[in-house]
Amino acid sequence: MGKTPQALVWLQNVVMKTNRPSSTSPRSRSHSRPYGEAVKFGIEAHISLDGKVRPGINIANYERIHMFDPNDFAGMACDESSILKSFDGVRRQQITEFMKKMRYRLLLTATAAPNEYIEVGTSSEPLDTLATLICCRGSSRTIRGIPSSR
Repeated sequence: MGKTPQALVWLQNVVMKTNRPSSTSPRSRSHSRPYGEAVKFGIEAHISLDGKVRPGINIANYERIHMFDPNDFAGMACDESSILKSFDGVRRQQITEFMKKMRYRLLLTATAAPNEYIEVGTSSEPLDTLATLICCRGSSRTIRGIPSSR
């Protein structure tokens, strides 16, 4: 099973636990892929191009994150979190600040593990800890994590 279905199931569990919407951000212009996966697995999800929050999972790419209020969401899955690598990137700062306001946060990447200290820091910053980072590479998948203090 790929990262997208795993993220959708995780987000669905956040919605069921909190009875509040959650969000996922795929890379630019690829919002139809997670939506297709949600339909395939019977998960309620909506593509939001206008910043409107709907029940269930809301799918909007990173370029639209400024249209949303993070307080409207219980959780977020950040797909292709390698976008956070840039230490001084504007998009990284936007995503980090957006995610920090949520209790449930998940980073997903196809990069097996950050290979520089700065990458470890920029990847863990939206989580406020080195909490949970799901890494997938080919057919071997590992879950790495240090329990969060929350």
